[in-house]
Amino acid sequence: MKNAGTRRWQSGFAPGFAPALGLSSVGTPGRVRLVGVRLVVLALIGVLGLSGVGLSGCTSSVPAGSAARIHEAPSGKNGVNPGLAPHEKGDPTNRKTDQNRKPESNQASENETDMSASHADKAGEPGPKGAPVKYQVSNLADAASRAETAAALKAALPAPDVDAFLAAVKDYNDTIQNTSLTSGFTPIAPQYDLDKIDKLWQGAKGKFIGVDCRISAFELVKSQLKTPPAGSADAALLFQDLEAIQTGKLFNAADTQHFKQLFSRVKTTKTTDVKAHATKMASHFKAFTFPARARVVTVVINDNLDGNYLFVGHTGVLVSTRGKWLFVEKVSFQEPYQVLKFDSPQDCYRYLADKYRDYADDGAAKPFVMENGRLVYPQ
Repeated sequence: MKNAGTRRWQSGFAPGFAPALGLSSVGTPGRVRLVGVRLVVLALIGVLGLSGVGLSGCTSSVPAGSAARIHEAPSGKNGVNPGLAPHEKGDPTNRKTDQNRKPESNQASENETDMSASHADKAGEPGPKGAPVKYQVSNLADAASRAETAAALKAALPAPDVDAFLAAVKDYNDTIQNTSLTSGFTPIAPQYDLDKIDKLWQGAKGKFIGVDCRISAFELVKSQLKTPPAGSADAALLFQDLEAIQTGKLFNAADTQHFKQLFSRVKTTKTTDVKAHATKMASHFKAFTFPARARVVTVVINDNLDGNYLFVGHTGVLVSTRGKWLFVEKVSFQEPYQVLKFDSPQDCYRYLADKYRDYADDGAAKPFVMENGRLVYPQ
């Protein structure tokens, strides 16, 4: 993999615990996989009571060749920390090691964040191909952006589900005392004080690690998502999600099963051909009926650590509003909710593809973006 051999995935180890296992303390997205010692690690987590400490849900960094991989999305360019699934101090997964990372400047146009190649390169991140993707970001910490987002979501999804989602957002923001959050939609991407956020969250919530990208997206669409009545689910990479669901009593048994089915790991073949993998993933998603007016956008990762699989590393919900498009996401277990405002769906796809394009191991295909079960980037 590129970037000095840094392997980015999603996971959720506490920053202080990861080094003891030889892991990077930087990334902690939605899952951690340990080849050969997975059960030992899980036992240690339970014995030491670390399962709820400082986890980030969608991104992470692990040195190449390490026995562990972290799943959930990476932290973003220009300071935006999306949740790919692959601690996300820094979407699917985490960012580069903080010690080796120079401070990022937030150069932007008057009303949009500019992910230009030159800016990204200066920040030590790969620049996007083509014209820069511009967007604005909100953490829903103010009344105006909450109202705009609520209206857009309720035009596409059931009001009770949207209200429940927004209540979870308010609880998160209140718990972390709005630390590092934006006021309204802003062209300046937030720089999150994750140490302070960790302490505030853990002090209030204890072992409940919160929610990540997959849980928050499912919370929004579950009522309109039609799931096969019976089906197998490979939940090997979802153990942290499932722990959060159980501890927080987030879903009932039926919804939990549907969650596992939707985000199941999918067996694939050994190839770097994205379209071949997309065909496999489309076949998996074909069994589901997605909401008619909301778009479930997923970043799919090719995992070849101990076999060949496909996995939803990051996800969010895309809806239209006032000629713009809002991508609603929870960056990770650790990091805040974000709403990114784009000019078009294509800009959202490119943003996600640009952000996660190097989240691949040697011999694996590049991450790709799907929307309601169909490939949208690359095409």
